Amino acid sequence: MDMTLYGEETKNLFWILGNETRFQIIMQLVNNLDGLSISKIAKNLETTIPNINKSADLLRRYNIIQKDGNNICHLTSFGKRVTTHIGFFNFISESKDYFNNHDIGNLPGEFAQRMAVFADSERIQGVPLISAKEKEMLCNSKEYMHSILYEAKFDTDLLSTMKKKLDEGIKIITVYGKNSIIHPDSKKIFKGAGLGPYVINGQISRKDKNFNIQVSVVVTDNESLVMFPNTNGKVDTTEAFYGKSKELQVWCEQYFQYCLDIE
Repeated sequence: MDMTLYGEETKNLFWILGNETRFQIIMQLVNNLDGLSISKIAKNLETTIPNINKSADLLRRYNIIQKDGNNICHLTSFGKRVTTHIGFFNFISESKDYFNNHDIGNLPGEFAQRMAVFADSERIQGVPLISAKEKEMLCNSKEYMHSILYEAKFDTDLLSTMKKKLDEGIKIITVYGKNSIIHPDSKKIFKGAGLGPYVINGQISRKDKNFNIQVSVVVTDNESLVMFPNTNGKVDTTEAFYGKSKELQVWCEQYFQYCLDIE
């Protein structure tokens, strides 16, 4: 990426956000959408009114905050757009040890630009814990489980849970890529677990795609789990990010649909 494409305004924005007082003023207004007076902000941040005034003037100059007729500070429309991306930087900063040896692979830009949805996610480490979480998600699902899998798992406990949830009416769709690791006898395993009828009636469906899976996703109607690749492009199935937020669930479901629609 050519960094010369980013102009002075972009550099100025990072400079503004890099100041502790200015950043805290913005966060105060994020958490108080009805606005706050300068004196209230100063009190909340335990600093002086002149100190807040100086920083607020600069934030107004760059159109991040504004004052109404009652001298109450609010985020501008532009300021609100800026703050929606702070969660992304928080996620990246909190996970910097992870992203030292992981990447986002072939994730399209439209999804990479919305990774602020991971801000409230929980990092899970270890294959047993990830497998347990996936089973828990299946148990908790009310409507569906959609997956994009690099590595398929067919242990007895998971298949038993799957049958129980299918009996309750949920639907399961799984996308596999050309690099996905799938047991060669998966059809026999499904049949032996009593899942054959659900394949026939369409409650379970498998979609094989001609692209490499680099971001693995498991999403239900209320939970999400994502695994990113290491720097070699292979999905790291030993670490995952899990969350219950609606924003992350929507992100995962839209990415699933994006992959599902690829011919």
